[in-house]
Amino acid sequence: MTHAPSASRKSKRTVWIVGAMVLLVAVSTLLDWRLFHWLAQTDPEKLSSLKRHDWYQFLRAVGYLPTWAVLALAISLCDAGRRAGFGRGLLVVVAPLISGALAELGKLIVSRERPIRDGVVQNEGAYTWKGIFQGFVDGGNLGMPSSHAAVAFGGAAMVGVLFPPARWLMLLLAGGCGLSRLLSGAHFASDVVVGACLGVIVAWALGRAIGARPARGAL
Repeated sequence: MTHAPSASRKSKRTVWIVGAMVLLVAVSTLLDWRLFHWLAQTDPEKLSSLKRHDWYQFLRAVGYLPTWAVLALAISLCDAGRRAGFGRGLLVVVAPLISGALAELGKLIVSRERPIRDGVVQNEGAYTWKGIFQGFVDGGNLGMPSSHAAVAFGGAAMVGVLFPPARWLMLLLAGGCGLSRLLSGAHFASDVVVGACLGVIVAWALGRAIGARPARGAL
């Protein structure tokens, strides 16, 4: 009986979070066309210049799985010989790995193309669909959901579960990764939002399933 209020609050919080995710996906979908034309760099020369900036490469690398593997190794080395063992480091790489894999599978199922193909804007920035499950036949240029965003948010959310003080910093970096995908025209906003939600859900579910606990004391 004494645990009922806590369980109820957690249940309500989960409902609110899921509702917020659904709302974000809906809003981003409605704004996809406008955000693409506002943010995406479609000029080949300017796009090439954008990709040469260090800050762009840094943000994009947050959605690169080996980035999380290095961080996971660092955490594991710090945890070596402690009660935590290598578990926390393993979680930090497994969460983005699963998130990215599910995003890639989602692309094959949804089969919605990226807004730009071979440097050319498709349908003036409107959606181009290959047809449900057609990605298994032709998997080129698929964008929904963004696997970079899924990896970035899967890793960031998992670090947030294990190290709460770093939560918002890591999520901010993951958001920067998502922004880099919009600026390059590689994805619609809804691609990024769905990928982000997928990563957060995977990290939360993995943490709950394994019973991950926040870190105590210095790393």
